[in-house]
Amino acid sequence: MHLIEFSHPRIGEHEVAFSWSVTPETELYERTGFYLRFPESVDIGRVPSALWWRILLMSLHAHWTLLRPCRVVLPVRLPQDEAEFWLRLTDAAVRTLEAHAGRDDTRRSIELVGSGEEATLEQQPVQRPDGTVSCFSGGRDSTTQAAMLCELGVEPTLVSVTSPVDWSVEHETPRRRHVFDEIRRRLPVELVEVHSDLRTNYRNYFALGHYGRGVNELTDGLLYLAAALAVASARGLRRVMMASEAEVQENVKRGGSVIQHPHFMYSAVTHRALAALLSPTGIAIGSLTNSIHQFHAQRLLAERYSHVRELQYSCYKLRPGQRACSRCAACRKIALSLMTSGVSPSEIGIDVAELMDAFADWKPGSRYVSGDDDPKQWNPDRAAGRTMAMQELRCLQQLAPERVAVEIDGSRDTEERERAVRIFTSLRDRALSYEVEPEPGFREGYLELADPELRPGLRSILAAHFAPAPPDTYARMLANTRLLSDWIARPLRPCEPARSVPDRTTRLGDLIPGPEPELLPGPGGRVVRVAGTLLDGNELKYVSECVRENWVSSAGAFVKRFEDEFAAVVGCRYGVACSSGTAALHLALAAAGVGPEDEVLVPAFTMIATANATLYMGARPVLIDADPATWNLDPERMADKLTSRTRAVTAVHTYGQPADMEAIRSFAERNGLLVIEDAAEAHGARYHGAPVGSVGDVAAFSFYGNKIITTGEGGIVTTNDRGIADVARELRDHAFSTDRHFWHRRVGFNYRMTNLQAAIGLAQTERFDELVERRRRIAERYRHELAAVEGLQLPPSLDGGVTWMFGVKVAEAFGISRDELRRALAARGIETRTFFVPLHLQPVLLERFAGQRYPVAEELGRTGLYLPSGPTLSAEDIDCVAEAIRAAQVLTPSSA
Repeated sequence: MHLIEFSHPRIGEHEVAFSWSVTPETELYERTGFYLRFPESVDIGRVPSALWWRILLMSLHAHWTLLRPCRVVLPVRLPQDEAEFWLRLTDAAVRTLEAHAGRDDTRRSIELVGSGEEATLEQQPVQRPDGTVSCFSGGRDSTTQAAMLCELGVEPTLVSVTSPVDWSVEHETPRRRHVFDEIRRRLPVELVEVHSDLRTNYRNYFALGHYGRGVNELTDGLLYLAAALAVASARGLRRVMMASEAEVQENVKRGGSVIQHPHFMYSAVTHRALAALLSPTGIAIGSLTNSIHQFHAQRLLAERYSHVRELQYSCYKLRPGQRACSRCAACRKIALSLMTSGVSPSEIGIDVAELMDAFADWKPGSRYVSGDDDPKQWNPDRAAGRTMAMQELRCLQQLAPERVAVEIDGSRDTEERERAVRIFTSLRDRALSYEVEPEPGFREGYLELADPELRPGLRSILAAHFAPAPPDTYARMLANTRLLSDWIARPLRPCEPARSVPDRTTRLGDLIPGPEPELLPGPGGRVVRVAGTLLDGNELKYVSECVRENWVSSAGAFVKRFEDEFAAVVGCRYGVACSSGTAALHLALAAAGVGPEDEVLVPAFTMIATANATLYMGARPVLIDADPATWNLDPERMADKLTSRTRAVTAVHTYGQPADMEAIRSFAERNGLLVIEDAAEAHGARYHGAPVGSVGDVAAFSFYGNKIITTGEGGIVTTNDRGIADVARELRDHAFSTDRHFWHRRVGFNYRMTNLQAAIGLAQTERFDELVERRRRIAERYRHELAAVEGLQLPPSLDGGVTWMFGVKVAEAFGISRDELRRALAARGIETRTFFVPLHLQPVLLERFAGQRYPVAEELGRTGLYLPSGPTLSAEDIDCVAEAIRAAQVLTPSSA
């Protein structure tokens, strides 16, 4: 455990110095301190002391990811819950770094504490309402953004940071001085140069072994942003802009977490989160380039902002005296893009002959385009790499060798020129062997993240040069951007007051069902059970065959026959039979990849198995209230519970009525979630014509004795995903290896279904339609008999729904309570069941969901019961139940 203790910043006239100690010492630091030195034109005395702490944390919090486990101690107190904001910001960084390194150590092991005076951010005086600071490195993206701002009528203050290091001369060349001087001359801007020694205080190689990246990759962008924030505060400017192109926005939802591009330090996620932190100051953080790719920015420079295109300074490998190194991948991309736009790379100092020589062995497309990789499995770095590789292939295909020959420096001799052209021709021939995709357009949806005042003009600039990309090509990415940044910033938001609920639900005791009433024989000794089974098909024949052939275990032939038959009936390619519906749900979650600390959205109104299966995975059930019209999960409430750890949503088709799968799937697709169908009660139900159990990624059915299809005990996983089916099948059987016995590569379960059970299941499935129809007729008769009973609310009847149990709600107008009605029915030999007790009221889950209230689920649990509904029920039985209900109402004191 590292202890990191910060001292108060030392603020001078033009310099602020930060220092800290680390115990035990770490190889990360050459020294534990750095400064920011500002020119005389910036009065840093106007920067509030509370803001310097955020500038410090902004600059250094990424280092904590490299020093885990660690305890960070500040000599000031942050406002309530801000510490959690910084820890979430580092959590997001850790998940991304670990994912790209092929590791999974994402446990939170950073602590942030403080003592002393509270450092509260306050509103800053605004000197210029349109005042804007724009980070400026001299590279393609920051130069393009500066030019855009000027075109939009904003005359920005450009802030650059000079922080030399011994492994690069980038910050010390005459070329950089020239760029700074010329940008002032060619654009209506002021340039403020801030000096710092931060990049020399750490050993840049420290993170290479662990994450394969230099420490500067984690911190350089944040250093620029911190310096720009200080200048904005000192000058009373309300906007800080940092260029952040489309490649950096790449992300993917994996294992319940959003994994970002490795350069997340200047992603829209980071900007949005920090903007939320700084909102009390009135200073906004954003970007004009989120929606465009690197090659879009390059084209804008080449074609729209030609007056500054030769100033781009994008090569950190150059040597003293060079304008560009002409030997790195960055120079290669720029040169190809410029030549495709008809601009000579020599304008920015790239020597095409030297470039060709450096890439004589390059194989365009080999790293990111070739092969049979599944794009869905790519990490964001690879996705961005593929986009850029495709653009290089497009450029190579469009450029003729003669065009390249023109660009070769005239001082080269004939042999050098011919060699360069031969190399280019070879590269072009390789590029021509690929079928390249059309160039992607700009991501118009990302303009929603831009400053509203600048958005219309920005859209016009981009639309003049590029077509908009289809929204569905980046919708999930944009949703993940919002999701993760909102999750990071959520601790900063004031808690909303709890919504009031009706007085009758304020006491939890009122929501708990009464004890089970004693079931007495009714008139004539009649007893009407709540459920039953119908086993008059081939059940006995098939079970006898099992016994006769001595195949009673899970190895018998009926298991496979039942799996195939049932899967076909519910529209799926694969079925994996198992020992119970709960086991099926557990297998579905495990096979789909839900894991520890993931969050799964589940209905508050459902049987406890839905939550239990989630808990078996070490995941967290997150409750969603019911829709009062359908009794199913209310899709409109899902967004309220979404976090960066949300991995899946379990849609329960309650009592046989299909959940709103269109809304659920749409929400899941936008947010990268799995859809698990809990179809335990819904055999035969359909949603928009498709059988439930085939609509989500994977589904679970139950075959308990009271279900529409039964095997006594049993369940099945259904899916159209072979990978999920294979994993579920393996896990079901102790995860036995397929190539040798008693060999296990993962922890499995003993969830097998016996041949005897499967034999019954097959016989039941053969009469699937008949058993579903019997339940439909029972529901139809109940509706006819009970329609006129005042105060009795009949169940929803949705398109495609089936009836597992016929449930009713007993309203106050009925005259007696639900529990009183149950006792009256039991006294006449009629068995009933209460509706499910909502999950947050279950004794075993009370602590987990303490303080949470779900009014619709609570009302259903308090007033609902289901009536006898088994397939053996006769018309006379139903009439008997209906008469007993009417009699119970007539006998109430209020109606006497």
